[in-house]
Amino acid sequence: MEEATFSSMLLGKPSHDGLIKLQDYEIKLLEVMKKTISMRIKCDKEYANSITQVALQGAKIEAPMYNSPLHTAWKEIVHELSQMGKTIKKSAEHLQSSTYEKVVGLIKDKIAVKKYYSDNRERIDNELLKVIHTEMDKKSTHYQKLETETGQAHKSYDAAVEKKNKLPVIEKCQDKYRKSTMKFHHAHNEYVLHVQEAGMYQDQYRSQILPQLMEGMQYMHSSFVETMKNLISEWLENTSPCRDEFVSCHKQAQDCWREIDMATEYGDFLRCQFTSLEPEAVILFDSLRSEGATLPSNQIVLNSLSLQGIEHLKQGFESDQMAVEAKIEDYTKHLHDLNEEIQQVQENLSSISRFFSSSHIGLHAKQLDYVTTQLYMMENEGLRNRQRHLFYLLDQTLKDLGERDPLPGLFLPELDTLSTASADVRSPTEIKSIMNKFVGKIKKTATDTVTAMSSKKDGKKIIDMSKTEREQAWFHGAIPRREAENLIVNDGDFLLRESTQKSDELVLTSKSDNQLRHFKFQRTENGMFRFDGDSFYTILDLILFHFESKKAITNKSGCVLKEAICKDKWQMTHDDIEIVSELGHGNFGTVHKAVLRKTNEWVAVKTCKDTVDKNTQDKFLSEAKILKGYDHPNIVRLVGICTDCHPIYIVMELVMGGDLLKFLKASRYRLYENQLLQMCRDACAGLAYLEEKKCIHRDVAARNCLITETNSVKITDFGMSREEEDGVYSVSGGMKQIPMKWTAPESMNYGKFTFASDVWSFGVLSWEIFSYGGTPYVKMTNQEARDRVEGGYRMPSPTQCPNKYYTDVMMACWQYEPRNRPTFADNLRTIDYIMRNF
Repeated sequence: MEEATFSSMLLGKPSHDGLIKLQDYEIKLLEVMKKTISMRIKCDKEYANSITQVALQGAKIEAPMYNSPLHTAWKEIVHELSQMGKTIKKSAEHLQSSTYEKVVGLIKDKIAVKKYYSDNRERIDNELLKVIHTEMDKKSTHYQKLETETGQAHKSYDAAVEKKNKLPVIEKCQDKYRKSTMKFHHAHNEYVLHVQEAGMYQDQYRSQILPQLMEGMQYMHSSFVETMKNLISEWLENTSPCRDEFVSCHKQAQDCWREIDMATEYGDFLRCQFTSLEPEAVILFDSLRSEGATLPSNQIVLNSLSLQGIEHLKQGFESDQMAVEAKIEDYTKHLHDLNEEIQQVQENLSSISRFFSSSHIGLHAKQLDYVTTQLYMMENEGLRNRQRHLFYLLDQTLKDLGERDPLPGLFLPELDTLSTASADVRSPTEIKSIMNKFVGKIKKTATDTVTAMSSKKDGKKIIDMSKTEREQAWFHGAIPRREAENLIVNDGDFLLRESTQKSDELVLTSKSDNQLRHFKFQRTENGMFRFDGDSFYTILDLILFHFESKKAITNKSGCVLKEAICKDKWQMTHDDIEIVSELGHGNFGTVHKAVLRKTNEWVAVKTCKDTVDKNTQDKFLSEAKILKGYDHPNIVRLVGICTDCHPIYIVMELVMGGDLLKFLKASRYRLYENQLLQMCRDACAGLAYLEEKKCIHRDVAARNCLITETNSVKITDFGMSREEEDGVYSVSGGMKQIPMKWTAPESMNYGKFTFASDVWSFGVLSWEIFSYGGTPYVKMTNQEARDRVEGGYRMPSPTQCPNKYYTDVMMACWQYEPRNRPTFADNLRTIDYIMRNF
């Protein structure tokens, strides 16, 4: 039989009323106890004073002149009377200073718990009503209103076409119809998403939020029962009568006291007040019959009119998720701190005393804070899950579209085909034919557009005169000269970049006679720009002149501009980024937390110091170059590169959990074996992907991994990585920067790095994970560790590591011969097998 609990039996509205009455009764009970204790203290003090006076009276007799047994007996009786008065007075003072004050504190705590329950029950009930009724009705009403407006716009448009009105009239009607349809489709999507959210919220309310609230109430009520039991015990100990006629009554009270049990205190109450939660509301999407009839019921509409709105909604959900994740992180930390404080208070209580100390009262306040935080955390986790679901719906819709263009939101003919100014008036049949042809048109791809922008016929399109030269698509910023040269392939290709010597000077890079040329802009005395011919007021005018006229830039070079080389999709500008705070320092510069201005997406920004030499700058950008081709959940994602000016930025996704090594050390013994296994699997999956991409990481370690809020591991720091087709990279010269304790023997001995050497390092990474961030080969120098490994030594299994993982993965990774080590794909299959059978 299912255990009777608050969270399973007190979910209905009648139970709510019963629980309020119960709390009122218990507060009233405490008030009665307080008044009773106060009166008992007064009586006991008066009684103690009377007994003392009796004892003084009994002592008013001098000692006999002889040894009298009668006097001795009387003297003993008087002494006992005096001790009795002192004992009663002491007990009364203890009742006043301890028991009475505890009852007063309990009353305050009990009132606080009642307020907590009433406020939160009302809040979550109102939130449910708001989500599934109030907001649902608003969305539905707005949806119906827009459908009516769209239908009217449609009719107006059809009427204008049928009446063969003038082109401006038709254009105006068509524009109004398009805008109405766009708003209608957007409202449809918002309605669909709200229906999804409402269903999820109702389910979370019924299965998580409300049960969590009731579980917290049972926790607090049970704690109060235990406290009140201790209070009664203290009362009994300090009021135990000394006369025989009170013994039986006292025993009965003790027997009753022993019957108090916090586990069964509310059993009868639960049975009397049991009611089920009211039936859940039916949440359905109401399809419409007019304009809405063409839209899929309860599905996202993706077309040319709704694409931008979907992208904005997706970005909004992503931003909201990050804010909620930050809240959950704060709640998690707060719960952890509270739990430690509660445990500390409980440990400090005397294990042999029958009474509770005053610290119990503070304990109840912490417990109330604990259950409150648990409830809020549960609600935010539900909100996060809803946001993830809605984000997934939108993201999946966009992924299904892929690189294809969305379907048109409306199939409308070109306006010039509807003009009535021509003497040739078309029939409705002809107009329908034109519309069918319009539907068959396909948008040009971005590549076609770039080609057109640089073609001879459309030469002027390469320059947007509303933008500065640094904002042009073919301005590449402060890219290294070598990279600029790699982009110029054919004679006549050209791009604009920043000078590597002076950041405020621009250089035009092009090619002629299969030779690269770098042209600096000369300034005339009157401030104009030239090469060795005509002068122009702006650099853009100068470049446009040479592009259109096909006149050589200089007579000596004979270089003619033919095709502009535009930036790739990864290029961003410094204006796109807003630096928020500093996260730390890397090998090349500072790492910052930042936000993308256009999307409000949180990102991490790596900067390269202005003072570094050209070779160091190339190394800095090599990490971004490698990451451009990677897309995997366990590899940190590249967002973009800012080379328009110094300092150069590499923009990465912001992984909120931070450094894996620090996380492991901070979470020592709070992570279970299955969680540690999953972390190893994540890292292995990311490294297997790198192996497929022919990338040798060369620095696999916990310090070079990041952890997400959901404890998913991502590989990062590709500063030492190399892409090699044959899977072998050899280093000659010094090995000073090589992390010896993580490096395979063949790499240390011969400078040879392969996928197999990364596998060795993965074995060390696994050891770090299972040892909660422990230091490999602890208490050994680098040279000692190297010598021991050469001699056959391998680190022992960490305590938390499953034996099969140690033997089948770690030890396999640490085979001395590289050819005997498993690939990452092999390791991944082994780990999956271990996890299935764990």
